[in-house]
Amino acid sequence: MSFNKTEKFLELARRAAASRQGISLDDVVSRYEVSFRTAQRMLRALEHQFPNTETWLDGQGRKRWRIPGGQLREFFSVSAEEVAAIELGVAHLNRSGLKLEGKALEANRDKILALLPSSQVSRIEPDTDAILEAHGLPPEK
Repeated sequence: MSFNKTEKFLELARRAAASRQGISLDDVVSRYEVSFRTAQRMLRALEHQFPNTETWLDGQGRKRWRIPGGQLREFFSVSAEEVAAIELGVAHLNRSGLKLEGKALEANRDKILALLPSSQVSRIEPDTDAILEAHGLPPEK
């Protein structure tokens, strides 16, 4: 499996775990711009690699896949770029007068960081600060 395919597969798994309603075959075809047959193989691989994958038929009779929460935690980390993007979003919302939305996004940032090991937070903090400074936003202290 090439790195590109691996990245797509991990993203597919993340999306299947992040969505309460799960993902459908049509979602995979559309999102990854693959054929129907390739989407079927991707979802079969998902079921193979994550045996606890839940499947069901939705209201329109389409099969949906979902990975129960918490199973992918060790596969993913949060990058400094992602934390900085959240910070930039907060700053933009606040400048636009959308203070409540800014506070909600800050709360999500805090929840994400709270779920990370402190060693990872310590590692990404300096890089996040540097990115924010490059965008003209002084880091919070």
